[in-house]
Amino acid sequence: LVAEALPPGPAAGWRAFLHRPVVSWLTSPLFAAVFYAVCVIGVHLTGLMDRALADDGVHVAEELAYLLAGMLLFQLVLGLRPGPWQLSGGARMVLLAVVTPVDTIVGVVLLQTGTVATGIGSNGHSHPRPDWALSAGSDTAAAGAWMWIAGTGIMGLVMLVVGLIWLHGRGPAPEAPGWTERARATTL
Repeated sequence: LVAEALPPGPAAGWRAFLHRPVVSWLTSPLFAAVFYAVCVIGVHLTGLMDRALADDGVHVAEELAYLLAGMLLFQLVLGLRPGPWQLSGGARMVLLAVVTPVDTIVGVVLLQTGTVATGIGSNGHSHPRPDWALSAGSDTAAAGAWMWIAGTGIMGLVMLVVGLIWLHGRGPAPEAPGWTERARATTL
């Protein structure tokens, strides 16, 4: 978006940056899937949730990691640009099938174990629980159930949309032919 909003001179610099090997690797399907899994598992099944509740900086970093993981993943699944990774409909479905179990497994683990975050806030004190609220263990189990059902449901809906787009043949636009193809077309 930045490259298209800028005048041609600075935009060329952004486009050159987007085609660097490290950017290509960081926007690859493998990196997006692994980064998504690490974010979801790393926050929910380690002590990072407690750290995020206790430290505002860690909480902001956690939210930015989720945002970046989601943007990388859904750019590959639903987007057309930027970057070299233009996945076919089948590859998009495979990518979704690989990452969908992450939410499901983490949700089921939280549901079954009832692992409780301590809830210590930035002021160092525990957040008071209202009398009407679920116990911390029940709250965690309910959150795990929601993560399992809603996370799998949302990914299922995205798979349905991607599948319908794939079946109707609206994939990524083909790239412009290279100089060899243009030379072959003019010669033959």
